[in-house]
Amino acid sequence: MIEVFQALAIRLAWLRPVAILVTIGFTALFVYAALAPNAPDSFFTYGLTGTVWGLLLFVFLAIFPNVPAPPIPSQTRWRRFVIRIRRAGYGILVFAVLAITTVSLSLTLKLLKSLPN
Repeated sequence: MIEVFQALAIRLAWLRPVAILVTIGFTALFVYAALAPNAPDSFFTYGLTGTVWGLLLFVFLAIFPNVPAPPIPSQTRWRRFVIRIRRAGYGILVFAVLAITTVSLSLTLKLLKSLPN
């Protein structure tokens, strides 16, 4: 699973500037909607949703290209242990990103359904 996320993050590395621009744009929309007295509620909803998704994409692209390779027998016991611990940390991050994505998707659907037509 870790290697799949790593390969995907490396292939999609070109999206990093796009993720930054999307996050900044939607954050500006969110701040505008929060501070302006006459801003529509949809601006607030779209700004919050876009910011969450932009940040999630940026975090994914920033973390997963750096996954260490599996340990090999020629390495010292200590080095293999350190690599296994780091890979376990990345495994936890994989499940955390999947959980945050699921929660974000659920909240996005609820927020978009709550908007008036």
